[in-house]
Amino acid sequence: MEVIIMQGVSGSGKSFHAAQIAREIGAVIVSADTFPGLYGPGGSFNIGALGAAHGACFKSAIEALQVGKSVVVDNTNTTTLEVAPYVQAAQAFGATPRIVRVTCEPAKALGRNTHGVPAAGHAGQVARLRAFEPAFHWQFIEGFSISEIEN
Repeated sequence: MEVIIMQGVSGSGKSFHAAQIAREIGAVIVSADTFPGLYGPGGSFNIGALGAAHGACFKSAIEALQVGKSVVVDNTNTTTLEVAPYVQAAQAFGATPRIVRVTCEPAKALGRNTHGVPAAGHAGQVARLRAFEPAFHWQFIEGFSISEIEN
């Protein structure tokens, strides 16, 4: 059982690769993006629903792990604080946590992002991702790894 934590800025190709990985390993995909009300008419973003969306995403991950399913977390996961709950959930359920970082040129990702993330918000994602450092103790978790897919 695995918890694959996708990592990358909006428009980098995370969802495409998450779907491929999920098919390959028979995993469930969880994503804050699927939360009802996060996106309104015409794709408008409802920031007020973001906390509930991430809570629902984490709950879905836990529910899948409880029945022995591997999970692919399809969120930006640009900070240690965003990734940590999923690493801990993997540990709690005896799953192997893996981070899969999807990279591409920031301007290309900005142009492809389908969530209406403005340039300033996208630049913030880029900066947070560049500053990402895994927690020190993660290196001691059996099977933990970080890999990269260039898109």
